Amino acid sequence: MVYEHRVGVDRTDGQILPEDFAAVLPESQLADDTPTRAMYQDVPILLTRRGGRLFAMADTCSHFGASLSDGSLVGNSIVCPYHSSRFGLEDGRILDGPAVHPQPCLEVRTRNGHIEVRKASILNP
Repeated sequence: MVYEHRVGVDRTDGQILPEDFAAVLPESQLADDTPTRAMYQDVPILLTRRGGRLFAMADTCSHFGASLSDGSLVGNSIVCPYHSSRFGLEDGRILDGPAVHPQPCLEVRTRNGHIEVRKASILNP
């Protein structure tokens, strides 16, 4: 199961995230309370604006590879559309399984009308 179907492995492992801030989406294209997929090179990034705050994390669910931007927001968390794993937007921690690996989070800012992201300076535990 692990080798053939990658069951139990972190589906985000090996994704290359920007070391320095990189623009991924014009700020005008991110609606409030709407999970939105952006791209950094070939890596999908989940962007969300909740209560005036911006959040960014790997869009690929660590559990089984679903696009979290197709999921739903519950408070300050995102629920995966495949198996309902729920991750905290602030730090990617697992709030509900079956996921066993947290989501990689990114630092996010706006600059010159664009949303920019980079690897978080403190990695997820």
